Amino acid sequence: MAVPPEVLNKILSPTPTAPARKIAIAAPDKLGGRTKSTDGALVKSASDMQTRMSGIPDTASVVSVFYGSHAKKNLVLVVAFGTKITATNSKEAPAELLTAMMSGDPSVQIVKQPSTADAGSLGGAAACGEAKVQGVQTAGCAWGDEGSIGGIIWYYKSVEKAQAEFHALRAEIEKVS
Repeated sequence: MAVPPEVLNKILSPTPTAPARKIAIAAPDKLGGRTKSTDGALVKSASDMQTRMSGIPDTASVVSVFYGSHAKKNLVLVVAFGTKITATNSKEAPAELLTAMMSGDPSVQIVKQPSTADAGSLGGAAACGEAKVQGVQTAGCAWGDEGSIGGIIWYYKSVEKAQAEFHALRAEIEKVS
C-alpha cells in the first residue's frame, strides 16, 4: 500500500506560522503490545515507503513500520509524519490519505469508504474505512492536525474493532507537548 506523492502534495501545505503545540512522531518499539515486524518483505515495503515520503517537502519525523505478524493475525501498518497542514485542508486530509493507502494497489477492494471519525483527545480530524487486501479484511484510520498526519491499517480487523484501538495507538505514535 503506497501513497502517491501527488496525493501527499495535495493534502500537505505549509502554514505561515508554527503550530501552537509541539508535535513529535515516532515509531515505538511496541505498538499496542505488538512488536515491530521482522518479516523481510514487510520491512522492505515499509522502508521503501518511508524513503519516498522523506522526500516530500515540509515533512519531518517520517515513520513507516509494520507491527505484529500475519501468522498471529495482528498485523498493523503505521504511516505517519510531522508536517504543517492548513485549516482549509486538515478536515479532508485524513480521508484522502486513507483512501490513497487503501487503494494504491490493484489487489485492494474498498468495502467502506473512509468517513469522518472521532479524532480523540489529540484533536484534529480523523477518518476510518474498511477494505480487502488480497481477500484479507483490513481497516484503517487516519488523522491530520496542525503538526502531523498519519494512518494506521489493521489487517484481519473490522473498522469497528480498529476504531476501538485507534486513539490508544495514535497516542503511542504522536506525542504532544
